[in-house]
Amino acid sequence: MVTNTATTAGSATAAAAAAAAAAEEVAGLDRVLTRLALTDDDKLEKVLQRLIPLVIGQLKSPHPGTFNKVREILSHVNKRLKSLPAMQLPLADLVTMYKGELQPGTNPAQYGMVRNFSLVYAEMAAERAPGTDRLAALPILLPGLSKRPTDHQNILLRILVASLEHQPPPPISGGGLIPGLMTPSPPPTVVGETAVTAAAATGEGTAASGEGTTPPAASAASAAAAEGTVSAAEAALRAKYPYLVDKADRTLFLSYGLKVMLYVPRTSRAP
Repeated sequence: MVTNTATTAGSATAAAAAAAAAAEEVAGLDRVLTRLALTDDDKLEKVLQRLIPLVIGQLKSPHPGTFNKVREILSHVNKRLKSLPAMQLPLADLVTMYKGELQPGTNPAQYGMVRNFSLVYAEMAAERAPGTDRLAALPILLPGLSKRPTDHQNILLRILVASLEHQPPPPISGGGLIPGLMTPSPPPTVVGETAVTAAAATGEGTAASGEGTTPPAASAASAAAAEGTVSAAEAALRAKYPYLVDKADRTLFLSYGLKVMLYVPRTSRAP
């Protein structure tokens, strides 16, 4: 009887503590919502840079009231952002949150909720971010793309396609050639009965002239090919697009890219 009474008392104390913690979380988020509503538009960006990751992180809470209050705050944020299309969001922080590891003591389902929301807002942040920031996020976001849930794949592919619009083109050499491509041989110059190329006759394009040197990507490709691990073309592709090294990831991207080119007008958003 004493044991049962102690157990009941302990359960009641734990329930009361959980209820108090839940109420405190909701009260704190309610204050956040009130302050956010009173924040002027010209100060909103600075606030959201810190607020969005913190609020999404609260989805780890086991309390339903906390989840509902987070949804309320994010709904308010969405309404404000609709009229502020140029406002920047914390892309790097959201990407880090999405790729973060499950912390000890965190419920996997609640951690999944954090990842879902962080990815949704990462896409929103990417749409507003400079091209360099978008490209910088790809090596973190995309590895293992083919192993992600389908809804995550769709978001990640949209981010990738939109980001590649900002990929700088390869530099063009003085002769109008793209480094890494085979240099076409100049027409032969006939000397007596011996045909020699103009390049051989003049010494152009040789190591001695200092021109036509192999770019770093091509050097890496050649080294990998020499080792017999991958072909030169594969090594060059890996150097330029390290987030598409996995063939399954690459196949998924190419399939998606083909659909975009075939079925989506250029002026519209990726599917």
